[in-house]
Amino acid sequence: MRGVRTLREVLDSRVEILDANLDEGFELPVRPYSMAFCLGLLYHVKNPFHLLESIGRYARTCLLSTRVMRAFLGGVPVPAHPAADLLDADELNADETNFWIFNEAGLRRLAARAGLQVERFCVVGASEGDPDSLDRDARAFCLLRARRWLANVELGEGWHDESPEGWRWTAGRFAFTLPEGEWRRLTLRFHVPDALAARLPRVALAGLGELAADAPASFALRVDLPRGKRTVTGEVTPFVAPSAADARELGVVATEVELS
Repeated sequence: MRGVRTLREVLDSRVEILDANLDEGFELPVRPYSMAFCLGLLYHVKNPFHLLESIGRYARTCLLSTRVMRAFLGGVPVPAHPAADLLDADELNADETNFWIFNEAGLRRLAARAGLQVERFCVVGASEGDPDSLDRDARAFCLLRARRWLANVELGEGWHDESPEGWRWTAGRFAFTLPEGEWRRLTLRFHVPDALAARLPRVALAGLGELAADAPASFALRVDLPRGKRTVTGEVTPFVAPSAADARELGVVATEVELS
């Protein structure tokens, strides 16, 4: 870190530098950031889940690169399903800070389970990249969007300002547009607060499906998507009309949209 600080001084930069142990809990000054850059870092942390979930708490998008494998040591083919190799302390470049090398499917699954949607994905480098050979280094580069901030869809009408935690109130009617892709399943996660216990809503996605809340709790409305479906319209009935206490029309608290 002395080198980083020296570079800032030489460049007369106003960049703020924070020390943090990424394998432990850490706090950042503000949220959300527009983008996090996580380059060549993921395989140096013991808990990659924790790191990616933390990124999703603080940033709408993430540009990530990490080493990936297409074969195990000795050229044994990697299976098509999600997999990872846990390196020994001196296995890769005699560097004991190297831990997890995922295959491509494993990296995609890790991102999805950590609350990040893969929008772009490519691999460069060795075509038969393995976990520990210096001359068989393959790297994945991916653009990730945090479902927590609803950053993975384009919001249309009927959305109120986001909270510091990333969720938003909807109005009685709301709409959003999906990114390009062959999406087959959509999950809308929403919450009905205790204060609205007397008005348990029904949430419907036009032509796709609906779910009726039966308690103040969190719910997941899962629907199958027709091929080529891009724009989704939702309706909450009944909704809370504007009042002197709150000038907004309130539907439900939307926490994330998950696409698969």
